[in-house]
Amino acid sequence: MSNNNITLEKRYVCNLSTTTMEKAAKELREPQCNTYRLEEIDKLRNAFLESNSGQLLRTDDVFFLKFLRAKKFDQVKALTMLSNYHKQRKNWPQVFEMVNNPISLEPVLKAGCMAKLPFSAKDGSTVVVGMPGKKQGMNVIEMIACIILTLDKLLENEEVQVHGVTVVDDLTYYDFNFAKQMTPKLGKKFAALIQDAMPVRLKSLNIVNEPKIFDVVLTLLRPFMKEKIKRRLHMHGHNYLGLHKTIDIDVLPKQFAGNGPVIDFESWRSELLLG
Repeated sequence: MSNNNITLEKRYVCNLSTTTMEKAAKELREPQCNTYRLEEIDKLRNAFLESNSGQLLRTDDVFFLKFLRAKKFDQVKALTMLSNYHKQRKNWPQVFEMVNNPISLEPVLKAGCMAKLPFSAKDGSTVVVGMPGKKQGMNVIEMIACIILTLDKLLENEEVQVHGVTVVDDLTYYDFNFAKQMTPKLGKKFAALIQDAMPVRLKSLNIVNEPKIFDVVLTLLRPFMKEKIKRRLHMHGHNYLGLHKTIDIDVLPKQFAGNGPVIDFESWRSELLLG
């Protein structure tokens, strides 16, 4: 611990609700004793330092904890994801220069391409809505950067780390010009980023209002998708009944045939850009 200048006053103290802590213990194998939890955090931190994977972006306990939770406290898998996280941020500057400078994404966010809903899905996961292509002339790299920026922000919340994220991608604006940018090389790189580097529990991926051209893109992406992701991918078209099984109709936005409020894209833009 001395190598990282960590003192007891700075150590993690669990503030999860009783219900969330029980879920973390049952589903993620998280130690309920904070002493044991800190031991797991120290193991991961020291393993990274010994792996010569480069300089840590952060050294605080919560940073390591989200990787442990994402991999159900499997030290080997958590270290692999943590290393991939650092490699991606170094090796994909086109994306992470924008992620590190969020104001560069303001035109995309202002157009309403990404937002977090104020209510959770039925399983307690946080709901995120994406609308790729909504800003005229936007490119896939900008959308990927918005996704990573959003996930980074969401994962600051420990409840999200435990309960996970449900995604609704509305492809109303997904046209040929946007689709043709997703080459096999880019698709493979994007899949590796989301699946192998981001410490997020993706509970459900819902596609709505998809055009025919998306069938081609999905065919391109499927070889790079893990089986778990394939099982959690749901194509709804223009029929939202399946979506209602995942998100309660009373909180689902009206644009998805729900009774909830319209999506507040502006609030999420402000949260991402102003903190």
